[in-house]
Amino acid sequence: MVTKIKSTRKEAEIGIFKYMANSQTRWLGRIVKVHHVGPYFIAEYIGSGNDGVPRKKPNFANFIVLKDAKTKKNVLQRTSNSWNSLDAALIHCIAYKNLGFSTAASNATLFTIKMLAKEKQAKKK
Repeated sequence: MVTKIKSTRKEAEIGIFKYMANSQTRWLGRIVKVHHVGPYFIAEYIGSGNDGVPRKKPNFANFIVLKDAKTKKNVLQRTSNSWNSLDAALIHCIAYKNLGFSTAASNATLFTIKMLAKEKQAKKK
């Protein structure tokens, strides 16, 4: 999904709400809040399981504002992953922006989350 936007936060949020309301992506769920850090937008949403019952914990869908190489205009790009924590979603946004659409961005996110968890566990000892 790529949506042309101006560089305003409001336009990006409207693009996210339109994306989440689309019939092909409605399964993602109901948006609870949109988090914004620099060019990164993360939609916190409550999805439902395969049985149609809403989950209790939110998931996080990533969006990044990038410059289109041809038109030089800002576009809102949805990354392919959703995450179960805001931290993981933000880390993935950063990895995606630097590594592009690839397995490397997801692997970098998973590796970073594991390393942070190990560091946190070591501090408890």
